[in-house]
Amino acid sequence: MKRSFWVTISAVSAAVRLQTASMECIFRFFKDSVQGSTVEWTLDVHGESLPSYSTLQQAAEFHLGISEDPGNYGHVHLRQQWRTFEPRTRRPLSSVQEMLGSRGGFVKGHASVSSGVAFIIEGGQFMYPGIKVGATQLIELTNSPLGTDAGTDHCSDYPGRSGAVWFDGTNHCERYKSFGWCTLYGGTDYNGEGTAADKCCACGGGMKGRPLTLETLSLQPLLFKVQNFLSTSECDHIIELAQKDKAMLKQSPVSRMDHDIGKEVKQWRTSSQMWLRNSASKVVKQITKRVSEFTGTETSQQEAIQVLRYNNKQFYSAHLDAFDPAFYQGRIKSIDYGHKNRLATLFWYMTNITKGGETLFPKAYGLPSPRDMWECETSPGLKVSPRKGMIILWYNLLPNGLVDLRSLHSGCPVLEGTKWSANKWVWNKAAGF
Repeated sequence: MKRSFWVTISAVSAAVRLQTASMECIFRFFKDSVQGSTVEWTLDVHGESLPSYSTLQQAAEFHLGISEDPGNYGHVHLRQQWRTFEPRTRRPLSSVQEMLGSRGGFVKGHASVSSGVAFIIEGGQFMYPGIKVGATQLIELTNSPLGTDAGTDHCSDYPGRSGAVWFDGTNHCERYKSFGWCTLYGGTDYNGEGTAADKCCACGGGMKGRPLTLETLSLQPLLFKVQNFLSTSECDHIIELAQKDKAMLKQSPVSRMDHDIGKEVKQWRTSSQMWLRNSASKVVKQITKRVSEFTGTETSQQEAIQVLRYNNKQFYSAHLDAFDPAFYQGRIKSIDYGHKNRLATLFWYMTNITKGGETLFPKAYGLPSPRDMWECETSPGLKVSPRKGMIILWYNLLPNGLVDLRSLHSGCPVLEGTKWSANKWVWNKAAGF
């Protein structure tokens, strides 16, 4: 009897294949998910029993050299243990048996694996694999449906219409075929029914719940974009809540490094902001739940929504969202001496901007640190232009839990219109506020 699965691990990622013969399990890891670089070991199988998860943990830590404290932060009792996740659901796994049944995700141009695929993340929190720039992954949301706008109930809108389009403008039939849904999920549509996909594509297809399309923009930093994460009505609702009490819109603050304490905020940031509680309305609660499922985290790990308004020529100079413990000794206990931090940023665009207002990543493409933290127009870095309903997701931490210095980013000056946006910060532990 033979079984196999693939696993991604570590500060960059690796992959593993397990085979169970009559008397042993063979673990084969592929560093950085590249098959040419392998680490392999075997564990005995006693009778019909697979190795225990604790046995796997001990062996993995030994053979893969997983560090107890890669940042030399000390206080290792505060560091999270590495964990294993199912790629498709982003949920943690706790046994070798679960790993054998774990399902792979959907990557455009690649066949999905129906069992035996798992991710091991050294920092203990789920992270999407970047794969390569331009790679497209389909993300299934089963418990937190996307918001819909009037006239765009896509689940019922396209049956029998060969020209019907997806919510991001692409053709339904082509989308079904390009992701391989027809062969993988013949006879079922993404809402669990077969009629819509059968009539549109004559192939069945898809997912439970409306899927999201995750496109890789950068590997360093690990950056993605998702079109239509927010509906038009959800964007308008959040802006309306922010405008209800104008006294709540105040000068945006910054978290000053130790050497910047006492300096004027406006030299770095000129926007206005307000905080919106995650329970502020039914719509906001629904989005909060969506963020949790999408990121594979708990709602307790989210900060409140920081709603931002950028008027003409307003900006935010280059900065990190995570707290590098080397520069925040004054608040070192609040970030567990470096072991607690902002894992990811989901940046929401809630208006269209025709000129300016881009989000700039000046250290993308392997570029060095910029000499001018305020420069946008001539920067060779990666720029993302605002589009209403779109979000970008980037990871502020590497998979081993250390701060990714390449996640440096800035908000370029708005040159036309008003930019409404929002930060949704997700921590690697319960945020606690």
